[in-house]
Amino acid sequence: MVAEMSDLIFWIQVVEIPVIGGIFMIMRGLLQRIEKNKDDIHGLSMKVAESYTSKEEIKGLRADMNVRMNKIEEKLDIILMGKSKGK
Repeated sequence: MVAEMSDLIFWIQVVEIPVIGGIFMIMRGLLQRIEKNKDDIHGLSMKVAESYTSKEEIKGLRADMNVRMNKIEEKLDIILMGKSKGK
């Protein structure tokens, strides 16, 4: 029993702790690379978006979308108010 316990402690000290530490270091490196790639992709997507349209066109589209979304919101308010009055 004592020999089995010392074998277990030896196994934990010699094998499991270094393996867990190695896995931790690998995961940390991978997460750092993922963050860097995410930042690079974001920068690239901004460059692509700016090259396809001008800022003025985007502002115009945004204004059009706001008008359309407000109309949808007004219609939903009418529908919801009608249902609440009918109850």
